[in-house]
Amino acid sequence: MLESAEQLLVEDLYNRVREKMDDTSLYNTPCVLDLQRALVQDRQEAPWNEVDEVWPNIFIAEKSVAVNKGRLKRLGITHILNAAHGTGVYTGPEFYTGLEIQYLGVEVDDFPEVNISQHFRKAAEFLDEALLTYRGEGVCSLQAAGIPQ
Repeated sequence: MLESAEQLLVEDLYNRVREKMDDTSLYNTPCVLDLQRALVQDRQEAPWNEVDEVWPNIFIAEKSVAVNKGRLKRLGITHILNAAHGTGVYTGPEFYTGLEIQYLGVEVDDFPEVNISQHFRKAAEFLDEALLTYRGEGVCSLQAAGIPQ
């Protein structure tokens, strides 16, 4: 977020621009601050799921699902691809002992400039093996904060 003094300057500028806008016109383009507020408001009001089935038997989940062994069992998860291994979701093959879950951890820094393509083949092969070998079971991909890598 912006610092308080900078925030006050932005708010002041925003208010001066809003005063000059003609609210009766159908063609007013919203200013950036209006768009930012709308996006934040939508995100706050949108339903947020800890786990979503994005393809038959493929789930994307966040950390709270990764550490809930009972929930993983109820979902029928047999494979976990952890795209936040070592950077946010601290589980591993040992954590899932006794659950018959295959685990692949991919340690990637979550920055725009990081080239994650080097992990695509290994992840794709893991997913293929899971879907071909364990038909009807589930694969779970985990991300820090539920944000897909």
